[in-house]
Order: sequence, then structure tokens, then C-alpha cells
Amino acid sequence: MGALDEGPLDLELENGVRLGSIDLGFEEEPETIAIEDAVRVLLHGLGEDVNREGLKKTPFRVAKALREGTKAVHEF
Repeated sequence: MGALDEGPLDLELENGVRLGSIDLGFEEEPETIAIEDAVRVLLHGLGEDVNREGLKKTPFRVAKALREGTKAVHEF
């Protein structure tokens, strides 16, 4: 599946946030982690603080929605 096969993103942002190593206690599936990392990068690119209380769970919520929304596609 391309980038998802490469495992989680391991990147340190300018503000010291380390992506791919943030332990938020969510699912540890590589696909979910890759999506969460991508969402964190997008949020950071928008100037958001990914560690802000209101955004901490957003990467997982997005990953969960995408995985559940495409689940039927992968079942066939």
C-alpha cells in the first residue's frame, strides 16, 4: 500500500514535537499510526498546536473515521 507499508512517520518538528513517537494510548496498527501522523503534520502546517487539549485526540478521530469509512471497500 505504499507509504502505509513503511510504518509510522518519525519526524521532529521545529517546536520539538516528535511525530511517530507521541504515545497517546490509541491503537497501534501501522495504518492508524500513519494516518494520525499525517493529520498531525497537516494540523502543524495550519499553525495549530497539535498538543493543545482540544486537538490531542483529533488525529485518532480522523484515522478512525477514515479506517471505518473505507472498511467495506477492503472487505470485498
